[in-house]
Amino acid sequence: MRAIGVFGSGAPSRVLCLGAHSDDIEIGCGATVLRLLEECPKTQFTWVVLSATPEREREARSSAASFLVGAKSADIRVERFRESHFPWEGSRIKDRLAGIAREIDPELVLTHWRGDKHQDHRTVAELTWNHFRDHLILEYEIPEWDGDLGRPNCHEHYNPLTGQACVYRGIDDYMHSWVIDLIIRGVAGVEPSAAALRVDPLPMAIEEAHLTGLRVRGRRVEVRRAGGQVRVDVDGTTHEARVGEPLGIGW
Repeated sequence: MRAIGVFGSGAPSRVLCLGAHSDDIEIGCGATVLRLLEECPKTQFTWVVLSATPEREREARSSAASFLVGAKSADIRVERFRESHFPWEGSRIKDRLAGIAREIDPELVLTHWRGDKHQDHRTVAELTWNHFRDHLILEYEIPEWDGDLGRPNCHEHYNPLTGQACVYRGIDDYMHSWVIDLIIRGVAGVEPSAAALRVDPLPMAIEEAHLTGLRVRGRRVEVRRAGGQVRVDVDGTTHEARVGEPLGIGW
């Protein structure tokens, strides 16, 4: 096996992305794919979705094509294995992955996390390690309602509005950017755009919340909610509203 890095001069020239369902790759490692394309535009991608209805197949192909704009080549494949039944479809899925392994020799494989509680995700991860033992494999996780959040040892930070990878990237960082997004957008209600700042926090049982040190388009923004009131300071100018009444502040 040739030792390589994930990004930069040692980046892989061939990448295999595996997902059980039509949106798994985008959710689980979309930012990493975008960074690879940004830094390594000569990368060849094989993007495999293992289950999809006809409608979801159209979505999967359209989404994958959007993500892989700029790739040297993009081979998008959508299979029809029965969703939610992957452990019982395992023999057929194993044969399909074995065929892919004979066909291509990726330098990097992006697949599901082996500890995922979702049976489809977990099956794909286990079979990936069966057939790509001599390859660099990075596992991604899908945040689920069933509490299957593991502790990743490498985290890719990204801009939630543009999907572009951020400059800072942490190691052993458990505070996922999607959790921060939920706090900023849900609790504080901050929704920036090119034209204005919209503040519309969700009504929830929170006595008080205070967001400070936020910079949006070069402006200092501070949000405080207490009871049913919201106060927003933008560069020292105060705006107020009640929770449930969206507040729009033009730039």
